[in-house]
Amino acid sequence: MDIRKAKLIHSVKCNQFYTIMRIDEDVGTIYLQPTKNRHKDITKSQIAHIEDNPEFEYVVMHDATTTAERHFLKIMDSDCNIHVKENEVKDFKKNMLMESEYAMQILKALAEDDSKDKLYRLARDKYFRLTNRQTIEENRKTYIGQVVPDEIKRLAWTKRLFIERSDDYCGRPKHIATNLERTTTQGRYPCGFLIRDKGGIVVAGGRYEMSIPEVIDFVNQYVYVEGKHYGQLYYIPLTNAEKKQIKMCSRILERNDLQYKSENNSYFWVTDKEKNIVAGSKNGFSLNGFVRFCKKLSHKQNKPKNLCVTDNV
Repeated sequence: MDIRKAKLIHSVKCNQFYTIMRIDEDVGTIYLQPTKNRHKDITKSQIAHIEDNPEFEYVVMHDATTTAERHFLKIMDSDCNIHVKENEVKDFKKNMLMESEYAMQILKALAEDDSKDKLYRLARDKYFRLTNRQTIEENRKTYIGQVVPDEIKRLAWTKRLFIERSDDYCGRPKHIATNLERTTTQGRYPCGFLIRDKGGIVVAGGRYEMSIPEVIDFVNQYVYVEGKHYGQLYYIPLTNAEKKQIKMCSRILERNDLQYKSENNSYFWVTDKEKNIVAGSKNGFSLNGFVRFCKKLSHKQNKPKNLCVTDNV
């Protein structure tokens, strides 16, 4: 809606409703005053949202002539009653003072004081919540558009490399992160990547320290060495749907007197009873290629008589 016609303005970030005191069109500034609630006579269609109108600057006012920022600075620098200062700290977020460098400096100084008085305890709690929220928002923004190109994923697959983004997996034993776990991780840590080899050894990225350009450069330059011995292979976690696909493929192969072997839950070969590879070629099938092969096999009425080594899918 046109923000100029709104009866109330809401801020998601501050979780607060405001009334419009005045609008200065020349400089694109809207002057606001906090209000306690939405008012029953105001419908949703009459409420504008700050986040939907970023072209304006928003200034919270203490009264008709004094901004909330100026009032806060004046009160905190005075010898007024301590309860007045406590109320100013309580209203810090409501008054959008986290947008003020000077107000944040004062709040930080109060928060760093070791005093057990209520004012300082309130300041510590408020400062922690505000800075923690800001960190969470900044971390989540780093994940926007951070997807490794498909051609790099395919190249990494041929080189037995596994690219992991910092929110891909969670827990012990490691599993694919749920939506809630993914959201939590994105708030705690900025986006980054690491790369493992077939043995699960991190060969680049440390603790998810790589950017996408660095991932691309590393995968392009990496040389896969055949025959390197590992005590055990790395198995990437699978979704429940992928596990069901593998079980389905196993049943199809059994009906045709065939079996399969796999590496890393990523490379699959079809074998006969003597463990001879009959499909999958040198690199093996990808999981999707393995599923396609088995589905085609299931459509055949008779057991295939002359299976041969096929090209990698």
